[in-house]
Amino acid sequence: MDKEETKLDQEPKIETSDNNSTQDDAAVIKKKSKKRKAKKTLEEQPKKKIVSKQSDPIAYLRLFQSDRNAWKFRTMDQIWLLKHIYDIDDNDFAILVEYVKGLKGGARDRTLKEAHGKIPAKTTDYDQDVFDAEAALASVEPQATSAAAASDNEDENDTVEIKRARAIVKALTC
Repeated sequence: MDKEETKLDQEPKIETSDNNSTQDDAAVIKKKSKKRKAKKTLEEQPKKKIVSKQSDPIAYLRLFQSDRNAWKFRTMDQIWLLKHIYDIDDNDFAILVEYVKGLKGGARDRTLKEAHGKIPAKTTDYDQDVFDAEAALASVEPQATSAAAASDNEDENDTVEIKRARAIVKALTC
């Protein structure tokens, strides 16, 4: 390494008839050698880890519920919560539904779109190519009295993720 460093320190001699151009060329070469030295010293230094101050998004959410005056909006916590909206435990999810009601703009639109995507589409007789109106009317009458029971059956068959998606859609569309 000593030989390399001495090579970098040496300035090549340039002979020209103009003294100004010789000085300019020497200055350029000197700058290049300084840059090389600086680059070498940067490469030799151990890289430092950047430690970021991570907050607890669940604590952020709980503070939102318990003490709104002390609560302060934090973008990174909101992003984390919306990304993990279907993974949060049930107690905190109830708080998250209240938090989601206050969403605005793109975050609201994306969350609503994602929730709609999680809910399976219902298939009805109306979606079929051949439509039988009499059969459709006959099927509607008995279900009219038990509409609440039918929606309960749907909820019982749904996964936790679908139930949460329905809760989010309900919170954002009210």
